[in-house]
Amino acid sequence: MPSHTAASALIKLFYVEDAVHPWDWSVWQDLTNIHHSLFPANNKHLPTGWSREDANDILPYFRMYEAQPTEQAKIKFATSTHGGVAPPGRRKWSAFITKSWEKWEIHPIIVEALNDHNINPVTLLNVQGGDLETAWPSADIYLPLAVDTVGVALFGLEAFGDAPLLTQDIRKSLTIMMQRSWSRMRKQIKSDLQKLVNFFLDCS
Repeated sequence: MPSHTAASALIKLFYVEDAVHPWDWSVWQDLTNIHHSLFPANNKHLPTGWSREDANDILPYFRMYEAQPTEQAKIKFATSTHGGVAPPGRRKWSAFITKSWEKWEIHPIIVEALNDHNINPVTLLNVQGGDLETAWPSADIYLPLAVDTVGVALFGLEAFGDAPLLTQDIRKSLTIMMQRSWSRMRKQIKSDLQKLVNFFLDCS
């Protein structure tokens, strides 16, 4: 079943209520080097690499995404081109996030938080036994334990306001981002194991 992408998770963050807007938080600004939100009026404040044309393509895409009536509709809108051509803003936004994800080092930050809570899936797999196909730990069970820690690392304490926990909207976006890392680790382990198998086959 298709799921939300990291690019979609960050659109959701853009639409968190203005009183607690993630793109205005200093820790996230320092991490992303985006200090004037995503669509500033002054061209010199646009995210690095963006032109005004890029911003003018991406903002309508955000609005079209947010206008979708259900989560499934949002997923389909963000991932499918069946029956039409994807809006140019979708391609530009997706390419920007794909490129920026590594530069912002979001994956290592998430992995460190999982390690802090002793719920790195590799650790859990070693403790519980079993193989990748039958015993890979469920992200739905473990990720909620580390969401607030990831929130502090990515957004700082500003994300919490006066509350002890992150809001539901922020938690949803963070969970999507964390699921990406969870899946990435599984793919990496499978790839490494296959390389090991191929190595021994070549040596035999």
